[in-house]
Amino acid sequence: MKKHIFTLIAILSIFTACKKDNDNNNNPGGNAGEYQPLTAGSAWTYETEYYGLENSVDKETSVNTVTGITKTFDGKKYYELKVVSEGDEQKEYIGINNHVYTTRSVDGEDVVEIPYFDDTKAKGESFITVLSTGDVDSRIKTTIADKGISKVVAGKTYNNVVHSVSEVQFKNGANYTTTATTDFYIAKGVGIIAIYSKTPTKDLLKSELKSYVIK
Repeated sequence: MKKHIFTLIAILSIFTACKKDNDNNNNPGGNAGEYQPLTAGSAWTYETEYYGLENSVDKETSVNTVTGITKTFDGKKYYELKVVSEGDEQKEYIGINNHVYTTRSVDGEDVVEIPYFDDTKAKGESFITVLSTGDVDSRIKTTIADKGISKVVAGKTYNNVVHSVSEVQFKNGANYTTTATTDFYIAKGVGIIAIYSKTPTKDLLKSELKSYVIK
């Protein structure tokens, strides 16, 4: 099964931690944040390239649609998205809690949560998310690299864009070492328009928005 825009489990599996879901409820949703519309029926089509060994490239197209269902995980509200790719259908989630935007994916008993934006932070500011990875001291450091910029993605120019950088880091002696980096580009009123992931030595994926409908 191929992995789509919000999963990233194959390259960020160190995020995984077992968690329990709770408090499901049907809710029509709404505009939870200026940068990420979450009204029921809104949809985004992404084209993603995964870079494997020996310069191999695996491509896929996915359509992510807000279902109008919300769920609560660990006391935080998330909006459900139906993600369809090559006939395969999965559920993914986006949460906006205390101004922090987070994607949440589930693969069996493993849960992956990636905080990618805090709309209260200024350019150059960062926030830290501590990871539950057993005895390993690890974290995600998310930095607002730029705000209010224009960005061309798949031939289309988007304005009022935020560029954030999420780094997976492990404690190495007195310092933290970055093992993977994901660049997010988020356009106000549109949502995520591009994701680029890499390690210090290799590009991992490129995912870009091709089209969208905001309800």
